[in-house]
Amino acid sequence: MEQHLIDTEPATLERLSADLVLVRFKPNARLSPDGFSQLLAAGRKLPLNHAPGVILVIPEDADFDTRILQMELDTGDSAGDPLRAMSIVTEGGMFEHIARLYFSYHPPGFPFSIFRDLRSATEWMDKRLMGAVP
Repeated sequence: MEQHLIDTEPATLERLSADLVLVRFKPNARLSPDGFSQLLAAGRKLPLNHAPGVILVIPEDADFDTRILQMELDTGDSAGDPLRAMSIVTEGGMFEHIARLYFSYHPPGFPFSIFRDLRSATEWMDKRLMGAVP
């Protein structure tokens, strides 16, 4: 039986389609290198096409370990395929700034954007997954 929902310490991963994963960080979650390693390992267990899109939802009350600003985000699957796109939903302004700072030092090899609401993030992602825009 295929897994469509995986719970980890920092977040819940949900396979919305073969091309899309929704990652919802839990209230008061701490974003850390170890937590991201858990997420990447869990994501590899989901039945997905190569190079899926990912939507991250970070609640306002989340905390972060400053070491995440130094880590390289290994977004490749076992075949080395990167993500197709990433959208980040920040419910608080602090994580918008942190995400922009991170990606200024670690430019991804895929399109990404930051939003304040899930609907806008999903619309943006749908366009990329359908190939309507690069």
